[in-house]
Amino acid sequence: KIIFTLLDKDADGKLTKSEAMSAEKWLDALDYDQDEYVAIAEVAPGIFTGGIAARNTRSTIEVPLYQLGCAQEPIKQQAQKLLDRYDKDKDYHLTKAEIGVDSELFRSLDRDGSGKLDVPELADWFSHAQPDARLKMTVPPQGQAATAQLLSHRQAAVSAREAGAGHVVIQVGRQSFEFGVRYASGVANTATQRDLYRRNLMQSFDQARAGMDYVDGKSTSLMQNAFMKSLLFYADRNRDNRLTRKEFDEFLDLTQMLSGAGIGLSLYPQPLNWFGILDENGDGRLSRTELRHAWSSLKIRLDITGTEIQNPESPGDLQLVLHQGQRMYANYTGRNYLSPPPVRPPEKGPVWFRKMDRNGDGSISRHEFLGSKADFDQLDRDHDGLISVEEAEKAAVSPSR
Repeated sequence: KIIFTLLDKDADGKLTKSEAMSAEKWLDALDYDQDEYVAIAEVAPGIFTGGIAARNTRSTIEVPLYQLGCAQEPIKQQAQKLLDRYDKDKDYHLTKAEIGVDSELFRSLDRDGSGKLDVPELADWFSHAQPDARLKMTVPPQGQAATAQLLSHRQAAVSAREAGAGHVVIQVGRQSFEFGVRYASGVANTATQRDLYRRNLMQSFDQARAGMDYVDGKSTSLMQNAFMKSLLFYADRNRDNRLTRKEFDEFLDLTQMLSGAGIGLSLYPQPLNWFGILDENGDGRLSRTELRHAWSSLKIRLDITGTEIQNPESPGDLQLVLHQGQRMYANYTGRNYLSPPPVRPPEKGPVWFRKMDRNGDGSISRHEFLGSKADFDQLDRDHDGLISVEEAEKAAVSPSR
């Protein structure tokens, strides 16, 4: 991995904390456009020049069992599915090793103390046990994909964090689950998509009517247009074999209303890359703060308990997106590091802070600060080399000079 090679200063095949902490120096050495970010093209320029071979993007991630509960399905039936999936020795019971839960939860479920869980005990898990994580998913009025908000999680079972607005990352062992969307910015909203689709259908309607006030179901041209012929079958409400504009408008109104009524859940396997691990907020760039967190981000994501990382392989991420309609717009998913979305201007802090924070990462570096070094040091109260939003707000409330 390119990231591992850059961090492994002594090239001994191991990554220590001190080596990972040196990632911040990339901004000085690799930030060629001086935007206070490190982009993938600056870390690995061979991606554009052809020096790095294209990788086969077909995912080899094994998608784990996931199921959606509904009121009509008995709890025991869901418990049976769990047993069927994880009962390796086929003894109709699950041991702690087979089910893979933490000791505290297993003891609370094992009512008879047998060291194994049967279907009734597993059903209790669905009915009464505290979930590993609770999230609130909200579909915005003008959007298709739901945003995610972390409500609570069991620290003994999982680690969880909010990674940017509307995006939550939950990690179980070395497997990471992402809820919400990373790259919704700049994508046309649902209403715009539907209006565009409607205009295209109206153009097909105008072409099919051939100058008349309606589409004639008996015309020769319609016989050769299977798509419009199928629309006439459903939209011709009075069954006179003629499709008027009024009938077609009413049909499109109905289909648009129904398209927003259903909710779907899509799961997208994402191959693991270390650039994505460091990119905590998923904006396709590495900020100074994210580079400072390199060791902790890698250690948590790769589930490392020791003091070294030995370039381990790890399963990729699984992105779960709740959305309106049966299908998901493709440009809501994936990680386009080669062409990241525009930088969002900061929304917090005094006006001077928001104007100086040119890269929108929520802090001002010495390079971004327009004042003197003495002024910067006075505002940087914790002397970490960055002026945070909190430090800027404190200075605005009670200026020290």
